[in-house]
Amino acid sequence: MLYKVFIPYLNCIFSAIMFVSSASFRRQCRKPVNLEARHKIHSRLHNKFIFTANIASLATTQLPLLNLDKFCPKSIAYTRAPRGRSTCPWYLKVIYDKNVYPPLRTEAVCRCKHCLGTDNNYRCVTVYAEMPVLHRTGECIKGFYVYKPSKINVATACVCARIIDHVIINNIDYES
Repeated sequence: MLYKVFIPYLNCIFSAIMFVSSASFRRQCRKPVNLEARHKIHSRLHNKFIFTANIASLATTQLPLLNLDKFCPKSIAYTRAPRGRSTCPWYLKVIYDKNVYPPLRTEAVCRCKHCLGTDNNYRCVTVYAEMPVLHRTGECIKGFYVYKPSKINVATACVCARIIDHVIINNIDYES
């Protein structure tokens, strides 16, 4: 008779232990094997300017940066690379983001605040281009992460631009 009382309690305790232990096991997700093919299709449909595969390969083959490469030079350098001989020189920073495919990209970082060889009416401005990516969602279906087509803005270069003056006349904002 005593076992009839303890069996429901033991059943309840066993169920609680199983629930708690199953909650502690995280479901392991993996990257889908077709990400590269899906990204190529998405890139061709939406990208006419920036070739992400080329940029990623440049990121892995670039020479290591010296600290001097990150500072603003006193004058325009004479190099083959446009990023060094520009009036707004820049360097490339390697970005790794595991939540997008491709996870590796390079982005331009301006080395100077003001343009070289000009007066203080000009500033270095970052140029951005949209890059199609596959963005990882929080979902995991059948053991694989779910990726959705998306676009991110990527810094591609730095250019010299005139500083915009804002003038307000009769509550209307004019740029000169």
